[in-house]
Amino acid sequence: MRFFAGYIVRNFSTSDDPKSALIGAFVVFGTGFMARPPGAMVIGLYGDRRGCVAALTLSIGTKGARTRPPTVGWIPDPDAASSGLVQAMPIPRS
Repeated sequence: MRFFAGYIVRNFSTSDDPKSALIGAFVVFGTGFMARPPGAMVIGLYGDRRGCVAALTLSIGTKGARTRPPTVGWIPDPDAASSGLVQAMPIPRS
């Protein structure tokens, strides 16, 4: 596994089946990939109305709010997590 998804699976997955865990990791990355165009449309429309500085501030502010330690800390460690851990990873990003 040469991709970043392999690292995620090895360190965060509790599944006994490595193929299903890898598919789950790819689903997480695919969810983020599919969420980018609608997010770009929303931020782009906001930027058209309020200006590019306001859009950049909103974008950076929401990214910072989603990745601060309390939201990332909601994901349990692999020992206490169920098999849905990989599926829970995009929650702080959304």
